[in-house]
Amino acid sequence: MTGSASSVLKTDTRLLSENLFLNYGLESLFKDVAIIAGNVNYIIFDIDDYYTVQQYITSTFKAVLIGIVTHNEYNFIDEHHAIYRIKVDASIAEWRELLILAAAGQFFPRSEKVRLTANERNVLAMLVKGMDIRQISCELNVHLKTIYSVRYHVLTKLG
Repeated sequence: MTGSASSVLKTDTRLLSENLFLNYGLESLFKDVAIIAGNVNYIIFDIDDYYTVQQYITSTFKAVLIGIVTHNEYNFIDEHHAIYRIKVDASIAEWRELLILAAAGQFFPRSEKVRLTANERNVLAMLVKGMDIRQISCELNVHLKTIYSVRYHVLTKLG
């Protein structure tokens, strides 16, 4: 979603997406599912427009931010709000579970522990030190594309 967001206000839910099929599906989900959550304000949005969503956050009600992503590379923690994320192709059961957990302030447990290879840990440590890709490539004496690949896999594993 770029520019102005088309929003649909449905009781305590604000859908901020230009994806009409997604909006229709979520509206029907909220009609079908009775989610009892007092003073909870769901704000559902495309994750790429996180900064435009800031204006919809109020302190009157508890705001539950749910970002819709196409992959698992986004993992935001705001200074005031945790942002839940769900893949755009999630099933209705996954949406129900997320909405109920989010209203209760709980998070999905990670299904498995993240295990990094020695090379991935080494590259991650160098990235944390502030080294850029070219410096890491020279330091490890490997091709630049190898470092890009390792960085991609680390981000995918860590979310």
